[in-house]
Amino acid sequence: MPYFTKALVSHPQIQPLLAQLEQFLLPRPPIYVLVVVGVLLYLVLVRLLRHRRRDALDRHFSSILRREQREMTPEEAQRIINPVFAYEMPTLMGYSLAFALFKTYGIPTISRLLEKTGELGTEGGVGRRHIDTGLIISTSVICPLQGAFLEERSPSLVIPPVSEPETSNRDEDNMIYHVKDPRSNIAIARMNWIHSNYKINNDDMIYTLSLFIIEPIRWTEKYGWRSLTPLEQEATFVLWKDIGNRMGISDIPATLQALILWSEDYEARAMIPARSNHAVANQTAAELIRNMGPLKGFCQRVVHALLEPRVRIAIGYHAQPWWVHALLQSLLLGQKYFLRHFSLPRVKPNVFSDINTPWRGPDTRLHPSQYTNKPWYKAESTGLLNPFYWVDRFWVAIGQHCEMPSEKFGSKGYSLPEVGPTRLVNLGHKETLEGADQLLRFGCPMKKTQ
Repeated sequence: MPYFTKALVSHPQIQPLLAQLEQFLLPRPPIYVLVVVGVLLYLVLVRLLRHRRRDALDRHFSSILRREQREMTPEEAQRIINPVFAYEMPTLMGYSLAFALFKTYGIPTISRLLEKTGELGTEGGVGRRHIDTGLIISTSVICPLQGAFLEERSPSLVIPPVSEPETSNRDEDNMIYHVKDPRSNIAIARMNWIHSNYKINNDDMIYTLSLFIIEPIRWTEKYGWRSLTPLEQEATFVLWKDIGNRMGISDIPATLQALILWSEDYEARAMIPARSNHAVANQTAAELIRNMGPLKGFCQRVVHALLEPRVRIAIGYHAQPWWVHALLQSLLLGQKYFLRHFSLPRVKPNVFSDINTPWRGPDTRLHPSQYTNKPWYKAESTGLLNPFYWVDRFWVAIGQHCEMPSEKFGSKGYSLPEVGPTRLVNLGHKETLEGADQLLRFGCPMKKTQ
């Protein structure tokens, strides 16, 4: 080695640099080390992001309510609970509301009325009622009850798009043309008009309303990747209580705990076995599992196993063997811990009703984001070069759709003043819009004077 090279290598300031270079040139770590490090970093990322939306909402609204020493408003309740429905646990919340409706079939006064309407007596009636009920509930909860959200936006709020409504064929005095988004109130008004065609017991209405509050809380506690916070539980109560007021339901208990006690007492008194309970529940259960193919038998067992003993007995279902409960609990707990520890939070909302189509007035045609065996309100796809045509063909081939989307299933989309039983589709449009006007003005339906 030349003298100057030896002198350079032996220089005290060069030796540390050479040592670092030698360390860098050593063989890279094995691939499994990199995989383990990557997995650990991913888990840390999930832990950092998983509760961020919840914590931001909790800080935002808890500080406001403490500072101003007042109760939560319905608009604030929507801001708090909307992210749970749209981002945090949309699938679980949907199933909790579906089973809330299912529990009402254990009340003979409710099941007899449903059976009497005949809407659950045919496959088409069950499928359409399932879709229309979901659209009304989703629209009522997601779209602003006040016709618009305030300018101050809370974290992760879902705000549906709106546009200037059409100017033709409109009543200028109706409030639906003077707010940004009247969809929630139109949906509630349509529900009120449909209910006005039947004689419904007020206690049955309170009980059904209570399940829309209690079941999401119960399901998230048992099966959710997290439970609802006290703030979210209170928001659920405040939101649905306001919807109940807009439905004209009287004597709703004033607090969440009072409502829970009332609901439990009503179940103990009114939930008894009846033939109509079993008939209505069977028709609805068949719709819920229609797409399951060879798994229908097991899925039917799952539906029975998810019901509480009192409800199951009132409906007339048999208890399921231990292995069904064990397998079901294992699956539900598995998804619970997977979502909590291994799944990044959702970045796009998952909402059943259409919040992407701009609102241009009551005649706006909308398409839901999910479809059942009967593709109600799914846009018709035509032409061999249309990729959606082949997607629909695939769904039909594997049994997810009974037929291709067509006008038979309302392929042009749904209009909020028209949703409901087939025989009522062309009725009550004017009354629905007038009802929405009253809800926007007064927050409750106005009783007609004789």
